[in-house]
Amino acid sequence: MNKISLLLLVLVAFAVAGVVGLLVLAPESMIENPPGIVVPYGLGL
Repeated sequence: MNKISLLLLVLVAFAVAGVVGLLVLAPESMIENPPGIVVPYGLGL
């Protein structure tokens, strides 16, 4: 597996984990700081 496909795989894994984390933590995150949702999700809440 080359570096580019491995990097894409990692990015997709973080995106999926972030979306799942948002679904679980959505009520608190949205109420506290709506604009900050996209950034923490990128970092993998």
